[in-house]
Amino acid sequence: SLPSELQILLDQSHVHIRDRPGTVARLVRLIEDGASNLTIISDFDHTLSRSHDDEGKRCPVTHEVFGHPERLPELSKKFAQFEQKYGHFEHHTEGQERMEAMEAWWMESNEAIVERGFDRSELAELVAATNIQLRNGAEELLLQLNQREMPILIFSAGIGDVISIFLDQFLGGIPRNTHIVSNRMAYDEQDRICGFSDPLIHCFNKSGAMIEQSSPILPLLAARPNVLLLGDALGDARMVEGLSKEEEGTLRVGFLNKKPDMLSHFTSAFDIVIVDDQTMEIPVEIVKMLA
Repeated sequence: SLPSELQILLDQSHVHIRDRPGTVARLVRLIEDGASNLTIISDFDHTLSRSHDDEGKRCPVTHEVFGHPERLPELSKKFAQFEQKYGHFEHHTEGQERMEAMEAWWMESNEAIVERGFDRSELAELVAATNIQLRNGAEELLLQLNQREMPILIFSAGIGDVISIFLDQFLGGIPRNTHIVSNRMAYDEQDRICGFSDPLIHCFNKSGAMIEQSSPILPLLAARPNVLLLGDALGDARMVEGLSKEEEGTLRVGFLNKKPDMLSHFTSAFDIVIVDDQTMEIPVEIVKMLA
């Protein structure tokens, strides 16, 4: 059975678990196998970061650093148009049609960023001025993982440069156990953004196949059989695919930030679903339990 502190958190009314015995069995395995056998794979936007602030105002995702309505009204308007054009494909289509729409959405957004022209120092200023916030407890989680030498892969369809700059500004540096796999920017001789890395990572193609063979996270993942996966979109539940992990050793925690009508889809994809909660208290408690 589970430690009572964790039991209390899982019994909260906004926490939903479809298969309780199966989820408890996975949790017990993770706890018994301990810290040396676990990797955390987490999305960033609205997973490690908050989806809304204390006043209920929506917090931006990494792409929106470039779409600040006051500072960058033109780009903000373009991003809104892209959302209007492609947004419905995300929730109302499947398969190839959805994949193609997401790819087009990301590519057009990236092209608009490159066209506007930004340099590294302006990018750092934009990140500092944007209301990206970590979930309550996320800082504690990142620092605790680093202290205990447990690797975390931040796997994001957002912009890796923004995540790196944000963590650097917020934590005073990127913890050495933290690996970021995301869309990266390319810079020209004048330090201006001139393109984005291939392959393009969007919310429905995030799987182990996207992790470069040269990434230092791969041997770490291979050496640790268990995974605690954190995400806020249905596509995130698949981040562990292609990493040859045993299903019993993977615990998926989903944050349902909006669209309560998606609850049944989320409980099918994730073991634990946390509805409209801006904290990391359940993942923090799980990590604390590991010997």
